[in-house]
Amino acid sequence: MSEIKIKVANVHNNLVSIDESTYRSTGAKARFIDVVHGEWITLVSSVIAGHGHPHRGRQRSAQSQRKSLPVIHWKTATTCVTQSSYEYATLMWLNKNQYDFDWQVPITTPFLTPVRKNFAIYYIDLFIKDGPFAKQYVEIKGTWNKKFKSDSINPRQKWEWFHAEHPNSLLWMQSELTSLNILDAKGYPHPDLLH
Repeated sequence: MSEIKIKVANVHNNLVSIDESTYRSTGAKARFIDVVHGEWITLVSSVIAGHGHPHRGRQRSAQSQRKSLPVIHWKTATTCVTQSSYEYATLMWLNKNQYDFDWQVPITTPFLTPVRKNFAIYYIDLFIKDGPFAKQYVEIKGTWNKKFKSDSINPRQKWEWFHAEHPNSLLWMQSELTSLNILDAKGYPHPDLLH
């Protein structure tokens, strides 16, 4: 067990630990704890090989996107990685107005993933904590992509499920973002947010 603990700590820079009571072998699943993202259950061999918490994997994936634009949260100083100019402009607007928010909030859905048959995670873009949209979840969409992988869950279905479960949720598309002066008339981040 001590060798496994050392390997896990070294591979994950002391950000992950194993619940010793759940360990049976490296080929079996055990419970792990990520200091930021909390608990998850996976194969011990997978964690030793470098695979971390699923939420951390999503952050790394987002950070590797070429069009990602990081924004530092005005209050928490955490880095929020965006995947579109609409997301970037929205974060700049939140920062400028100093509205507190949580970014990329993971929600477990009842949908099963096609390959591993795990419950799919839906990442709602943000939860606004104060200001005129306090206690609202917000999904930021430029358009609904009509093409998606046939083996994945339709993004619009996930949004519709989420909105039915959380009526305090808003869908901000280009028209809503423009009316809030987050975007200009051409759909670019409003110039006032870039100063």
